Amino acid sequence: ESTPLDVVQQMESLARREHRPPPRDSDASASGATSAQPSPWSYNVLMTLDWIMLVPRSQESFGPVNVNALGFVGTLLLKSDEQLGFMAECDPMHVLAQVGVKP
Repeated sequence: ESTPLDVVQQMESLARREHRPPPRDSDASASGATSAQPSPWSYNVLMTLDWIMLVPRSQESFGPVNVNALGFVGTLLLKSDEQLGFMAECDPMHVLAQVGVKP
């Protein structure tokens, strides 16, 4: 049976096979880092007792709004009037599209 870490490693392996670079820049190659360094890939993880979904991210936020895993199931946490005003003017799906990785 696979662990969540196994699933992440399998996704990274598939992405490498597809010749897709990590969704964000990494200093690992410039510094000569080894595989013991943190992965340059960033994911949001959603799971239930029946399934697990990993959502790769290209960035943590768009504008003033940070997006965590719950954002991908429809719950965006807004902590300030600035964030509320931003979301009043911006489509939530656009925010998710900017944070996620394009297929």
